[in-house]
Amino acid sequence: MRGCLALIALVTLWAGMAAAQGVIGSVTAQPASIRINADGATTVRVRWRVELVSAVASSGPVASASGAIGAGPAPGGPLSRVVRHPGGGSIFVTLVESLYLDRTTARLIAQTGTSTYNRVFTTPGSTFPASVRLQTSSGGALSLRYLDLGFDDGNRYRVVQEGDALSARLTLTTSGRGLFSGRWEVAGPVVAGAFRPLARVNRRLAGARRTILESPALPTDRPGLYRVRFVSDDVVPGQSRAPLPELTYSVVGQEGDDIPQTGVRLNSPQPGDDFGRATRFAWQPVNGATRYRLEFSTSGRAGFDTDMLAAVAVAGTSARLKPNTLMRLDGSASLYWRVIALDPGGAQIAASPLRRLR
Repeated sequence: MRGCLALIALVTLWAGMAAAQGVIGSVTAQPASIRINADGATTVRVRWRVELVSAVASSGPVASASGAIGAGPAPGGPLSRVVRHPGGGSIFVTLVESLYLDRTTARLIAQTGTSTYNRVFTTPGSTFPASVRLQTSSGGALSLRYLDLGFDDGNRYRVVQEGDALSARLTLTTSGRGLFSGRWEVAGPVVAGAFRPLARVNRRLAGARRTILESPALPTDRPGLYRVRFVSDDVVPGQSRAPLPELTYSVVGQEGDDIPQTGVRLNSPQPGDDFGRATRFAWQPVNGATRYRLEFSTSGRAGFDTDMLAAVAVAGTSARLKPNTLMRLDGSASLYWRVIALDPGGAQIAASPLRRLR
């Protein structure tokens, strides 16, 4: 008898705790059905409306650990919100997410015709499944097929003198219809690593098209190392699966030729060596340097000049050239390389002598 009473008390206590923490009565999604393009990546905004029922005043989390398409991978990240319920009925809680579907996922959905995006919402006292229907269509939401970021000359790394004009370009290939919006951001040597907004972009796009968006003038008034990026309004840096490319440029002052020309010792390749994609450019580390700049020029003269063909930012003491850099060097009658050592603020502190390549 005592055991039965204890069991009844335990069940009653558990039920009271569940009621006090609230249970999920229903979950609906807006929109309930989403049209996506099979030709590219798509970012869609989903609003989940959760009904929370509680007989008494309560407080607790409403959460969903992840979202998955059918039985496949989980492209949706965690959602969570702490809710205070006044008690005596139902309240509605809204959780919003930006769902990024890459091109491969969109094509898989197109092959099956339709699919569902599924989530399970939980409180400490309940669970509730919910879903959104996914359907591919050529006239769906704005879809990103291609994205590339480069400077006005097409490179991803530039070296400019203090005060020179410089801008970046974002190239988009899209289909579908919608508003493409976001902001240009730049990080410079004043607060190392901290991005600040530079300008906003709002452009309504429709149909299959290629669009080039140019940044405002980039800051070049202070020597140092800078980074540039474009952040879409549907992209959260460090959280979204969408690509977030960056460009790097270095501003050098008029004193650039005064840095020690023997401060960086080159290891390989040796003078006159052939080079290609497998060639490893290597040098000795420099005290106080946090980054290096690998430069290629058609001139054997030291210092900044208009004969520079390419420059590559390197975090360590070696690098292999990517195909786009090799293409810029291909066909040069004479070719030299050197390494510039940079301090944490991007200032030049040492350089190597110029070394000739075959």
